Amino acid sequence: MKFIALALAFANAIHAQSLAEALTQAKVSTLASLLASDTAVQTALATFKGTLFAPSDAALAATVASGFNPSDMTLLTTVLTYHAVPNTVFPSATQATGDDYLLTAQGSEIMTTVNSTGVFLTTGATKVAAVTGTFPFEGGLVHVVDTTLIPPSSVVILAKTAGLSQFVDAVVAAGLGDAVATLKNVTILAPTNEAFAAIAETAKSLTREQLQQVLLAHVIPGGFAHAAEIAAAKELPSVPTSNTAASLDVKYDGTNVLVSVVGVSGAVPAKVLMADVLADNVLVHVIDRVLIPNLSAAPPASGTAAARSPVAAATGTTRAAATGTATAAATTKASAGAAAIVSYLAAALAFGLSL
Repeated sequence: MKFIALALAFANAIHAQSLAEALTQAKVSTLASLLASDTAVQTALATFKGTLFAPSDAALAATVASGFNPSDMTLLTTVLTYHAVPNTVFPSATQATGDDYLLTAQGSEIMTTVNSTGVFLTTGATKVAAVTGTFPFEGGLVHVVDTTLIPPSSVVILAKTAGLSQFVDAVVAAGLGDAVATLKNVTILAPTNEAFAAIAETAKSLTREQLQQVLLAHVIPGGFAHAAEIAAAKELPSVPTSNTAASLDVKYDGTNVLVSVVGVSGAVPAKVLMADVLADNVLVHVIDRVLIPNLSAAPPASGTAAARSPVAAATGTTRAAATGTATAAATTKASAGAAAIVSYLAAALAFGLSL
């Protein structure tokens, strides 16, 4: 942890270096090559504040060797925005050991682990990446990482690879495939195949609209509700879902996170079996029961956005405030500084890897 302490000390220095100087010092030549000859880009990068994860030259070369096509600019931009965390300096001066989550400019999260041996990143699509060096600049920190960070896959692909085939089949049967594939900034409770098998007879009697109501009750809009935050809050008694007629009671009993539908008596709560699974712009908790709300003849209007996350609404705080980081609004992809750095990195990476 010595390199983190030193980096933070330097980051607070009055005469901190520019981002360009930090990249040069970090010896990430593929990323830095274009910057030296483009004053317009230098000016744009001067506005970026936050944390930049910079893959080493060896990491980028390995990514290309594995089949990544740097000329696919859409894919390239997606990957590189995932390396930028606007307006949040990680780790903060008060960062404790343990796990946390960073919201990237791409929109998906990175799970961070800080322990006595260093700082490690998990994306859901990449093996654990290690921070091998840290370089402060006047707007934050550059962390060199030994693996290119690949954003997690879509929730549909994740469900298929995780063996949640019945969940995928139910989504398709309800006509919600396209909607689920494009969800952003939501938490999804995904029942196991065994959970769907347990309600097979009930499912046969559901209309298409009622199946939609059931599935929408498993979508929590407005942000990512992590298990650790739920445990800290103890109970979230009325969490809104994308089925506007159904809300959830989410609680931590000291061992497990339990979820039930408010107003449905006699139902056994669903237990979270696997928490905090990262998908593209989505957080997934795998649960052991299907949540059945009170069903009506007409489908409810669904919503995919809320002013505040479930945890924030229940506790009166945001995760960003609790950890000393910026608010979610400050970490939006619309950040001009983030957009500038992404444009630069995409151009630099394409340039460097084509040499």
